[in-house]
Amino acid sequence: MGRYINIGNAGFQRIRNGEYVDKSGLIAVVNRTLFTEQCFSCVSRSRRFGKSMAAKMLYAYYDHSCDSRSLFTDLEIAKDPGFEKHLNKYAAIYLDMTDFVSQYKDDTAIDQIRRRQYSKKVAEYADNLLLVGISYDKQAKTHACHIEQHPKP
Repeated sequence: MGRYINIGNAGFQRIRNGEYVDKSGLIAVVNRTLFTEQCFSCVSRSRRFGKSMAAKMLYAYYDHSCDSRSLFTDLEIAKDPGFEKHLNKYAAIYLDMTDFVSQYKDDTAIDQIRRRQYSKKVAEYADNLLLVGISYDKQAKTHACHIEQHPKP
């Protein structure tokens, strides 16, 4: 089982160690919308065109648990006037859904969240946690969303 939550800058570091096309201009766009009414960003791309890479890059840039300066100094974002303002300043949560498929026939997304104990890994971020699970039924081709409050420890 891989590590799915709060990966620090390791994910983006692996990407930078391979062939990397600079897409850090996305960070400047997100920086301009932080704390505004336009703060919800949707990064939509075709399948296999870098959504996970973009998420790892954004997480490495914003998360305060790691020092990512060296990963960005030679990229386009380093030239942006807002580069320093947001670099590694926030308690960010990263959850990788790419390998989050149940091995159990009747398992729901909430069951997986409980079994893998994700709430323990993010407990430091909030007193009140909501578990949000979205399950997909391949046969019926329908989605089901289940939300419940996680009990305080």
